Amino acid sequence: MPSMSTAGELADYLATQPRDRKVILQKDAEGNSFSPLYAASEEMYAAQSAWSGEIIDQAIVNEDEGVEPVIILGPAN
Repeated sequence: MPSMSTAGELADYLATQPRDRKVILQKDAEGNSFSPLYAASEEMYAAQSAWSGEIIDQAIVNEDEGVEPVIILGPAN
């Protein structure tokens, strides 16, 4: 998971990703405060609703589970 904290670092990372890949924001512990961007990573994501979901281990992904590759942006705190 590459660490980053600037727009340039994020833009460089996103330039390597497919343009139609969804971006998912990781919540902070409280779910309502702000934190600097810490890292981005490619993960497999299963939506549980229109506004949240969970990361699924790629080793156990089943094609019919509605799991898709996404980019996760994670906070420092």
